[in-house]
Amino acid sequence: MRLRDYQVQNVDAQQAALSEGIRSTLTGLFTGAGKTVVFCELARRVADTHAGRTLIMPPLRELVWQAVNKVREVAGLDPGLEMAEFRCEQDEWWSPQVVVACKQTLVRGRYKKFSDIRLVVVDEAHMCFSPACLEMFRWFQDHGAMVAGYTATPFRMDGSRMLDFYERPIGNQDMQWAIDMGWSVPPVCKLAKVHSMDLSQVHVSGDDFNQKELMREVEKEANLHRIALITAEEMDGPTVVFTPSVGSAKGVAHYLNNNYGISAVYVYGSQPEEERSEALAAFKSGRAKVLCNCQVVAVGFDYPPTATLILGRPTRSRSFWLQCVGRATRPLPGVVDFEGSTPESRKAAIAASGKTRFKIVDCTDATLDHRLITAVDMFCEADKEVKAAVKQAAADAKEPLTQEELDALAQQELERRLAAQEIERRRQMTLGRATGVVTSQQIDLGFSGKRSIGTYMNPLRGKYAGLQMNQLPQHYLEWACNNPGLKGWIKNNFLKERRRRRELAKAAV
Repeated sequence: MRLRDYQVQNVDAQQAALSEGIRSTLTGLFTGAGKTVVFCELARRVADTHAGRTLIMPPLRELVWQAVNKVREVAGLDPGLEMAEFRCEQDEWWSPQVVVACKQTLVRGRYKKFSDIRLVVVDEAHMCFSPACLEMFRWFQDHGAMVAGYTATPFRMDGSRMLDFYERPIGNQDMQWAIDMGWSVPPVCKLAKVHSMDLSQVHVSGDDFNQKELMREVEKEANLHRIALITAEEMDGPTVVFTPSVGSAKGVAHYLNNNYGISAVYVYGSQPEEERSEALAAFKSGRAKVLCNCQVVAVGFDYPPTATLILGRPTRSRSFWLQCVGRATRPLPGVVDFEGSTPESRKAAIAASGKTRFKIVDCTDATLDHRLITAVDMFCEADKEVKAAVKQAAADAKEPLTQEELDALAQQELERRLAAQEIERRRQMTLGRATGVVTSQQIDLGFSGKRSIGTYMNPLRGKYAGLQMNQLPQHYLEWACNNPGLKGWIKNNFLKERRRRRELAKAAV
């Protein structure tokens, strides 16, 4: 199997860390990046170089079988299996070079039979950070293993820092990076109000809303009806609906089938395996247009044609939101993997494919509760006040908004607030002298008839806050352009202004 450039880079970096004696590494790779392919290739190299045995540890039973199949496909090795009734041979000379073992099985104490492991691969590492897991990882380290964590969300909302354990970070190619580089499909975003839903009395427990209280609120008939209506109106292609409970998943599916004539199935964690498999097969075959689920497909569900996500489970967890949204970011098979591909050619291939974008629909309460994580919070870099205004504008918009449109709304709101601050400053200066304030703003249109970037306001706070981009000193502009902490539309504004100045300087020669 041909690996992508960033996949090769990661495998090389992991091998280097292993040879240097590093005890643990953490890799952030966007959903759809092929994490399983990466660590299966890593396991193959470790086996080929006789560096030792590899233990691959997915957190869920469904992901264990995926990993077993991928090891056979990528590494050409038949792995051992340690999960529930399946037991890998205990005699070292019988043990295979690669073992796939379920976290839930190992953490109960069965990990201590694997004292000769050289590399431990932790899949979905953000889900394996409990004290019991960390104790297990340290046991492996004490027996000579390096622990390599892989996740699409290398952070936790409960305040614990993953890098307090993981010694060396190896890249963090997130969803925004993947979209910019043409590996993922770009989104359009919609905020849909569920007017009957009230989250004001739902408390926060740990990293998210209290599960029981959220279940009681969402399961109200009026709310289930509204989520079904939103789904019927917004669905475009294969659609996945995320709900907070089994009851709400069943309820939305019931109304879609019986009230809207839309074929829908539901899945949930404790569902009999055969029944869940049948529901997933119906969705993937197209017999069911909508898949309603309670946390089953938030991790590890791989169906690239998925085109619409209805987030009917309000959340304040960035990690959970990203895991849900990651179910639709994948391009269609074969679209971006071709010889000599570049970011531009991959974007062009996506634009010409049968899946040019995917849609995110965040279901919110009528008040747009500021605690909610939505597409605006994830794709729009601005302070809370600006984001609140963008959320309201997005909720009022009739059509889903692209990321560029969200950025434009943020820019407009920032300029409005800066203008208001300037008016207030000047008003204060007029006290005791006269009444009335006259303000003006320079508008410079380029040859294209579009507003020049030089007339935009500096989006950053600090010494040069409130100045137009064309008034910023060159050293400050260069600093902003080269600052890795600035991203999105904010970074783009500085890059555009630098490009404008260079073009003016070139024309003057």
